[in-house]
Amino acid sequence: QDSRFNAEVDLITGYKTQSILCLPIKNQRDEVVGVAQAINKKSSDGEAAFTEE
Repeated sequence: QDSRFNAEVDLITGYKTQSILCLPIKNQRDEVVGVAQAINKKSSDGEAAFTEE
């Protein structure tokens, strides 16, 4: 488990988070101006988690 994950959000929303992929969106000055997030990857082989690849 990752200590940065807040399971309380799942309890409030009723959603079951299984995997998360987040990445910063940066401007031309390399400043973070947003975040892109994908939740619960689905694939044809049944693999449910994001990988480092």
